[in-house]
Amino acid sequence: MEERTEDERFRLGLQSLLLRPDALEAAEPWLWQELESGARDRSHPWFLASLSTVAKDECGDLVPSSRTVVLRGADTVTRTLDFYTDYRSSKMCSLLSEGLSGSVCWLFYRHGTQGQLRVDGRYEVLRGEAIDSHWCDTPDASKGLYATIDPPGATLQDVSGGQADADLANARENFCVVRTFVKRMDLVWLDSSGNRRLQVDYTADASHGSVGWLVP
Repeated sequence: MEERTEDERFRLGLQSLLLRPDALEAAEPWLWQELESGARDRSHPWFLASLSTVAKDECGDLVPSSRTVVLRGADTVTRTLDFYTDYRSSKMCSLLSEGLSGSVCWLFYRHGTQGQLRVDGRYEVLRGEAIDSHWCDTPDASKGLYATIDPPGATLQDVSGGQADADLANARENFCVVRTFVKRMDLVWLDSSGNRRLQVDYTADASHGSVGWLVP
């Protein structure tokens, strides 16, 4: 019931926003308020997102790659979104590859909310002292996920998940934060009475977004 209640609250809030006469003025603060809530509340529709990058396959061709990540931080002042990952993971291979775009795309959507948010931006990988507070705030059970001897994606002999050979001493070194500096946010509301879509664009001014309606 809790999840359905949160979805309903979100859906009604989105519906109310997009039907307001001042929707363009209200959209940007509403979006950041919901993203900040998503980073704090596991039941929020935007707690999980699909993250897309571009990677090179074994032939050297550029291919799209998507996976689900947890929204760990959203900052309305710096216009940034954070997720945590293992520095040895395959997603980091694509993020750190030379010659790629340096951009990522977040997609927030959950069935029942009738709202989709796509966020484009450039990113940077944070390690060392810059992520001390993030590591300290990570529960001990989650820290263990970064302690496997072999990197994520390595072949296993059984279904143990690699935890049997965990090395807690190296967990901190394997942990990193990927921070996205938002360039654009594209919000779509799907409704039988008429779909609506708007965009917040920070490419001209990173501190003040330009908001406008788009064809759905």
